[in-house]
Formats: sequence, C-alpha cells, structure tokens
Amino acid sequence: MLKKILKITGIVFLVLLIIAIVLPIAFKGKIMAKVQEEANKQLNANFRFDDIDISLIRNFPNLSVELKNLSIVNKAPFDGDTLVAARSIGFSAGLFDLFADEMSIRSIRINDGNIHISVLKDGTASYDIMKSSGEAESTASAEPSAFKLKLKYYEITNTRIRYDDQSLG
Repeated sequence: MLKKILKITGIVFLVLLIIAIVLPIAFKGKIMAKVQEEANKQLNANFRFDDIDISLIRNFPNLSVELKNLSIVNKAPFDGDTLVAARSIGFSAGLFDLFADEMSIRSIRINDGNIHISVLKDGTASYDIMKSSGEAESTASAEPSAFKLKLKYYEITNTRIRYDDQSLG
C-alpha cells in the first residue's frame, strides 16, 4: 500500500515537472507575441524585445520571466526618445501573486541598460507612458484602486540612468 502511494506521488510529481518545463517552451512564440501586443495596447510608447525566457523551475515555486534586448521608445511629446533600453530585464514573482489584488514581486533585475527620464517645463514626464481610458479615469476619481504592489528586491547592474528635469530650472 505504501509502495503504491509513493509510486503514484512520484508519477504525479514527474508529470508536473514535465509540464512546468514543456509549457513555457511550447508556447514561447505565442507568449512573446501576446506580451508585445498587450504592452503596445496599454502603453503610449513602442515596446519591443527580442526574446523571452519563462521558467517555473529556476526559482521554484516562483515564476521567473526575463526579457532580452528590451527597448521602450516614447511617442509624442518625447517622440523617438528611448526611455529604457536593456540587454535584459527580469522579474520573479509567486505564480498566484500575479492574480491577487496585492501583487508581490520577489525581484526585479536590470542588466546592461540605459534609462533616460525627461521632464518638460510644463511637468510632462517621459515615464508617464500608460494610455488613459475614459472608464479608468471616471472610476479612478470616484474611488481609489485596491491594487497594491510589494517589491522585495531589485538589482540594477551596469546601467546608466539619466534624469533631465527642465521643470526645475
């Protein structure tokens, strides 16, 4: 009886391990296309990356995502200015934390990048790239959002950060 339970547990664990390895590989192309499509829908900037690495094994039980050769290029009034360019940007989060009201990101890592933040004299900032929607604006003014974000660790290596604030004179 104990042997049978151990055998079934081992088989279930092996199947889950295989699924965790195969799913990110099998759907990599679809995931890349969907991430770029959704990001460009939500951002008032051009979001692009060359490759994505998704792993459920590397930081088990956390999900690890790494975007390689990422760039975010602004649209008007900062048309053509690159807000972020990095060889890799990665994050790690609990799989179920991604769907909670209080998202907990375990780590964010930026490697070999350039970040250029500009603020115009009128206070318009280059990092304010989220598109606004009529519904979001009307509900945001009436009621605060319940969304919260926790960040436990961040690492920025070999990255140049430039901040140009013309509103300060």
